[in-house]
Amino acid sequence: MLSQNDEISSTEKLLDAIRGNDPALVKTPVISTLSPITSGFKSYLAKIIPSKEPVTVGVDIGYTDLRLVKIKQLPDRKWRLLDYRCMPFEPQPKGTPEFANFLKSALTEFCGPSKRLNIWSIISAAVDVRHIRIPRVSKKQVANVVYWTLKKEALFDEKETVFDFDVQGDVIEKGIRKIAVTAYTAPKQGVEEIKSLFSKSGFTLTGITISPFALQNLFRTGWIPTFDQTVASLHIGHDWSRIDIFSRGSLVLTRGIKTGVNSIIESLMEGVNESKKEISLSPMDMEQARKALFSLSPAFPPLAEEDAGFQLKEQEIFDMIRPAVDRLVRQVERTFEHYTVTLGNESVGKVYISGAINTYTPLVDYIGDQLGVDTNLFDPLDPAGIPFLGAVTPPESVTERTPFVPAVGLALSDNTHTPNLIFTHKDKEKQASITRINRGIFAAFILFAAICLGIFWHLENSIDQKKATIAQLQQEMAQYSPRVDQTLILQMAAKAKKNQQSLKENSKKFLAMAVVGELSTLTPSNIRLLSIRAYLGNVIEDKNKEAEKNLVVDGIILGDYRRLEAFLARYMMRLKSSPIFSSPVIQKSALEHYDEEGKVLHFTLKLKLV
Repeated sequence: MLSQNDEISSTEKLLDAIRGNDPALVKTPVISTLSPITSGFKSYLAKIIPSKEPVTVGVDIGYTDLRLVKIKQLPDRKWRLLDYRCMPFEPQPKGTPEFANFLKSALTEFCGPSKRLNIWSIISAAVDVRHIRIPRVSKKQVANVVYWTLKKEALFDEKETVFDFDVQGDVIEKGIRKIAVTAYTAPKQGVEEIKSLFSKSGFTLTGITISPFALQNLFRTGWIPTFDQTVASLHIGHDWSRIDIFSRGSLVLTRGIKTGVNSIIESLMEGVNESKKEISLSPMDMEQARKALFSLSPAFPPLAEEDAGFQLKEQEIFDMIRPAVDRLVRQVERTFEHYTVTLGNESVGKVYISGAINTYTPLVDYIGDQLGVDTNLFDPLDPAGIPFLGAVTPPESVTERTPFVPAVGLALSDNTHTPNLIFTHKDKEKQASITRINRGIFAAFILFAAICLGIFWHLENSIDQKKATIAQLQQEMAQYSPRVDQTLILQMAAKAKKNQQSLKENSKKFLAMAVVGELSTLTPSNIRLLSIRAYLGNVIEDKNKEAEKNLVVDGIILGDYRRLEAFLARYMMRLKSSPIFSSPVIQKSALEHYDEEGKVLHFTLKLKLV
């Protein structure tokens, strides 16, 4: 049971009286509306960086049917139904390889070759959903406060449980502003089983949620508008029913009720068997009673003459099931009373009914009359009321449309407004951190681009100024244009030849000094030169042929004897890179022992002079 601070602890006995031993989850009202899905920054990025509109596939795995719905999200919070499908299968455990192959085949056929799809599914394991109110704290502290508040109310093991929460907005409690939070826990094993099932099918899940949150998507996205009205969903299942209340599109209360279709069938069977003495009826079992009950709906075949209960009129059958229906209605009434009177919230303005027998109109009308609330079928594919169906034609029968409620809700899922058991608040914090980093990088890029544009503009102005200066200089040069003739060219050539000859003479004069200086610069400290012999080509026999210039260097290398060869190779590379020396050749290289230095490498190199 949910304890809602002091308020809930003071009403626990009343809740037990209302619910008996049923699991109940008390919800608090939400004042704030859903925050926008996209921020201004994201909208700005969307304008400059085109992105494909997201497509989401909702996968609802039932007992004997697989229902798939594909919806595309359009700009400005609009949607478009792309496809839907119902695929029956034989009842079997969902973890078998056969079912995984069936799921793979169904998803491959339905999704097509596209890999850019978001796939959402529902977890069938028990999920504990609680609505709590926490003091106003900073955004960074919300997760910690919610965790310890929930830990105090509902003990759970973090190693075996997935914990997450959804901040719904600010509320006023006894004059104090607080934060309304939907916190929930789910068995980690159940989540892993669903992930494993889809992984074996070759598909990766984007999200896993529960049925109440799938219904919440229908209201939060405006697929089914609530017009700021508090609405409720009554799902009548086979063994149980569930009542969910939504305020301004957000789930504020969910409660399980043990009365379901089987309870109604049992009521019919007991009524028939009690009256069999007065009318000629054979005893009725559960399957016969089920068939008789569903025969009331036009979506199912009527009873044949040989069927049990064939003699019963519709009103007689309805009178027999009324006690079970009344029990269900009383549970719903008490839930509404607790929500409105005890918690002080707005009254429920409309109830949407879904489940196994929701297409029997008299039953739907009877529940609405007893509750005193406008009651409708939960029909998310209603062609007359849903504006997002596009070119897709939904089934004509409401009986075929209503089972798609969870699948449509799943296909409207998004991490911005749908609680996700595989993308919890911790993952959202990591994503937010990455987003902040990306925004910083983007801002830095914009600043860098602005600086570059400024530099470009400055250079453009400089170029224009220089062009103007060049044009002015050319104009001035045109006024002092000397006339060039052959005599002037010969004089300039003779002068250039004389300068060249002078440079050659100077280079020969200072060649020895340049060789010694370059050799001194390139020789490291651990190399000692013992002798240098230079052949500078001063004496030549053939004047038409330039004498070869070379240098013979004799020296020793000091240091670790294991690295002496490497030092010599490095020394040769340095000499080879010199603009004066080329083609160094080792004439001698041997390890020798010096008394003071120990082992050294004695070498003789020959280099050509350029």
